[in-house]
Parts: sequence; structure tokens; C-alpha cells
Amino acid sequence: PTFFNSYRGIGNNYVYKGDFSKARENYKMMYEKAPDDNGRDLALASEMNSYVAEGKIDEAIAVNGRRMAMAKKADDMATMVGLHGLNGFIMVESGRLEDAAKEFAMADKHRDDPSLPAATAANRHFFEMLNSARLLTAQDKFDAARVELGEVNKDLAARPNVNRERGYNGAMGFVELGQKNYAKAAASFSNANPLDPYMWYYRAVALEGAGDKKTASSLYLKVVNWNSLDNTGHSLVSSRAKSHLAAMMN
Repeated sequence: PTFFNSYRGIGNNYVYKGDFSKARENYKMMYEKAPDDNGRDLALASEMNSYVAEGKIDEAIAVNGRRMAMAKKADDMATMVGLHGLNGFIMVESGRLEDAAKEFAMADKHRDDPSLPAATAANRHFFEMLNSARLLTAQDKFDAARVELGEVNKDLAARPNVNRERGYNGAMGFVELGQKNYAKAAASFSNANPLDPYMWYYRAVALEGAGDKKTASSLYLKVVNWNSLDNTGHSLVSSRAKSHLAAMMN
């Protein structure tokens, strides 16, 4: 009876079957059974992702608002930074760029909170630059995005780290994709997080643009069949992958 995470697995199964209301019944049960705020936040995250997967972005952001309220009550500024950044990420992917800019600005504001450790300030600034580059790319401000990523690259040269390098490559992939440099985009995405279905999807888009439909279709299928515990990136692109795959098979 204490294994509240089982409700997440059941909820995920319903999401993958397309039964979102049944999924959310299980996430709400998970929330009620969770022993602490960490468990309750995890339940809300899955509920949020179910709305993202269903294309109900306003509802997803509202659930994230409940998560923010919990973080604010706990005076957890690091989580506030992450949640505003997550909102911005969802808004960029949804084409709501003005809203994305506001969310990233709130994330940046919280990054400067004196309660956050000085030792992690450089890392926080690194991800601030990545968010900025992603938004500039979505706004078709490619030259400005490249300038921002140039600063990111300088930071990487001074403080090499594999996860941050993957973040840089993903961001550069979006710039190249936006400018229809498909082969370069595919190469950049291939050097991003190799376990992230969100990156698989965009690599497939780039490969399809470059004319490699065989590899692209295999990656789209990989996204469609991922069927693991929910995450926001996959929730955003899963239905798109299905559409691309269906179009390529016709």
C-alpha cells in the first residue's frame, strides 16, 4: 500500500492507450497516497505531462502552478527556477513565444535569489544562456542565437562537462534546423542526449529534411514505441512522431 509509484505506471499505460481521463484518475490517486511533497510533486508532474500529451497546454501550465505553489511554500527557489524554465520550454514548443519569454524571465529572476548557493551560479547562468538561445531560435533570430551559443561554447571550453555539452549540441541543432541546414542539424542532435526521445524526434526531423527517410522513420518509430515513464519532452513530440510516421508510410 505504500508503493504509490505504481499509480504512475498505471497512469502512463492509460496515456499510451490514449485514455487521458483514466490516466489522471491514477495520478490523483498517486497524489493522495504520496507520503510527502516530493511524492505529490511527482504525481503532479505526471498529471501535467498527460495534459501536454493531450495537447491541453493551458491545463498543463495550471498543474505546474500547483507545483510552484508547493515550492514557494517550501521556499525552494531551485525548484521555482526549474518549473519556470519548464513552462518556458513547453511554451516554445507550443509556439507561444511571448509567454515563453515571460517564463524564462521569471526563471532568470529566481536564479539570482540570494538563497541559492554561490557555487552553482555559473551552472545556473549556463542554462540561462541555453534558454535564451532556444527562444531566439524560435523567434527566427538565428544570428543572435549563434552569438549566445558562442558564449555557451566559451563556458564549455573553460568548464567541460558531458551533460552541458549535450545541452549545447541540442541547442545548436535547433539553430541549424531552423535555417534548414539539415545535415548539420542531424549531426548536432546526434551529439545531444542519446537517451532522450525528444532529441530522437528532432534528429528524425532533420534527417527527413536531409532526405534520409529510412533512418528518420526508424527514429520516429523509436519515439512512438518508447513507452517508458513519462517525461515532458516525449509528451510534446510523441503524437508528432506518429503523424510523421503515418505520412511517410502513405
